[in-house]
Amino acid sequence: ENQDILIKSQERLSRGSYHLKTRNPKELAGMPEAWSSFVKAFQKLDTNGIFEKCGPDFGKRIQNLAEYICQKTSPGPTDPYATLSHGDFKAMNCFLPATKDGEQRGVVMVDFASIGVGLGMQDVAMHIHHAVRAEDLADGGEMLLVDHYLNVLNDLLQQRQSKNGKGGEKQDLYPRDVALQHYQLAVADYFRFFLGRFWKSATPELFSKKKDSKNTALINRDVDAAFAFLERVQTYVTQIEMDRKKEMEICG
Repeated sequence: ENQDILIKSQERLSRGSYHLKTRNPKELAGMPEAWSSFVKAFQKLDTNGIFEKCGPDFGKRIQNLAEYICQKTSPGPTDPYATLSHGDFKAMNCFLPATKDGEQRGVVMVDFASIGVGLGMQDVAMHIHHAVRAEDLADGGEMLLVDHYLNVLNDLLQQRQSKNGKGGEKQDLYPRDVALQHYQLAVADYFRFFLGRFWKSATPELFSKKKDSKNTALINRDVDAAFAFLERVQTYVTQIEMDRKKEMEICG
């Protein structure tokens, strides 16, 4: 459905703002050094041992996975689950209309300069870590948000199919297991972007200076958010490495 739009978009548009192929190659080349720099700058604030969990070679691990993740998150216009991804789905690009009558209205999105063919979970991964506080993502909060997105999306897709005369037994058109795999890949990819673009020169002092900047991602101005992000990334990267290893073994 809507493949013609996706094909035209692929021809005319680029990928999202943090997609590997839109970034300066120097960012990927500098991953190990960027990780070492970030650890050195924030070591004294790491009271939960997250740097030890990630290990000193975490930047290298991300570097080694970058092309694999890019391939997995770069669907063609006719591939399953391909959609138009906003590409810069941060809080400042989402407006919540104020109403005096209490009527609920949808979010108004702006700034489509980075739109392109991608996966919906790429926008979800970016928005959650750009805009949601660490305490709200803790204790299952992250998956509550992801599942809410999936439930609403699958309900809307089912309604559209019914209107088009393709209704039938209800089933998730974006299965949860597939969506969660996409989400994990997207979170790891967002980390790759952040490490290479922002965290290579980050310090606690710079975080403090930007702490009230609403246009700056929480993970780039709040230490708790940054460390909580790292906890999730470490888990997802380990899973991605395992999945990649299995694929390589199957392929021989």
